[in-house]
Amino acid sequence: TIRRQNRKGLGKAHKDGLLWAYKKKYIYFITMDSDFAHDPKYIPQLIKKIRNADVAVGSRYLRKNSTPNWPLFRQFLSQGARLTTYILFRHKFDSTNAFRCYNLKKINKNFISYCKSNDYDFFFTSLAILNLKKYKIVEFPMTIKARVKGNSKFYFKYICKSIYMMFDLFFKIIFKYKSSL
Repeated sequence: TIRRQNRKGLGKAHKDGLLWAYKKKYIYFITMDSDFAHDPKYIPQLIKKIRNADVAVGSRYLRKNSTPNWPLFRQFLSQGARLTTYILFRHKFDSTNAFRCYNLKKINKNFISYCKSNDYDFFFTSLAILNLKKYKIVEFPMTIKARVKGNSKFYFKYICKSIYMMFDLFFKIIFKYKSSL
């Protein structure tokens, strides 16, 4: 178990968890929100999907009414991120959803070093890098409920940073990473 004295960012937590799982030689690594928005009942579907893929992602976009009780602003942000990641990276999958399973036996851990952010933008950054490296990303439909417990840490500064990071990554891919990845 990894324990911290203070917060270092959601993306940092995911990166550290991934590196820890690689060190322990785990085959699969599952991530999910701990505020009960991601229902653990979907874990068997996640495991089933990962058997034929490198990354499996739950998607709120494959079925109607998959985000019940979400505030309009959160729906707007989610759809905006989806549209932007599609335009910039041609992602057809739910690239901002943290409900995922990584096949660590198939994915080279070095992809983590390209994910510079320690915040929310880790989610689309990691999938953009993995997609660019031609890893197979699959998704399955899931419902993501409104937050059941706790308060959102997604402040305005993170929204601005995520927008900046999307465009920063886009230009890095075009001008820098494409040749090195």
